[in-house]
Amino acid sequence: MGGIRLVARFTWKPETTGGADNYRRVCERLDLDPGHGSYGVLHVVAADHSRETWITPDEDYARAVEQAQQLIASGIPGTAAGPLNGLVQARDTFIRLPGWPETWDPATPPRPLE
Repeated sequence: MGGIRLVARFTWKPETTGGADNYRRVCERLDLDPGHGSYGVLHVVAADHSRETWITPDEDYARAVEQAQQLIASGIPGTAAGPLNGLVQARDTFIRLPGWPETWDPATPPRPLE
């Protein structure tokens, strides 16, 4: 996964998506379980400079990815050089969607990337 750069991390939950009804709509649109209380969300830029949204039910893992990127960026000895540098296994841990939410067509849910 070399060359992937994290731009932002945030949490989708009822309190951050405009309430329970809106959270349920977001989850249903993206084929996520609205019964799961929250999702960790990462906005990344891939090696080819395309934007992707990564979603995981494990908020702590999303937070750990962000912290790892901060360590890498700080240049602390012993950390790998380069953006995220294989620290995440997106295909196993995240649902990967093309673009960022503000670019998604409201009429058509984005399809997961393979």
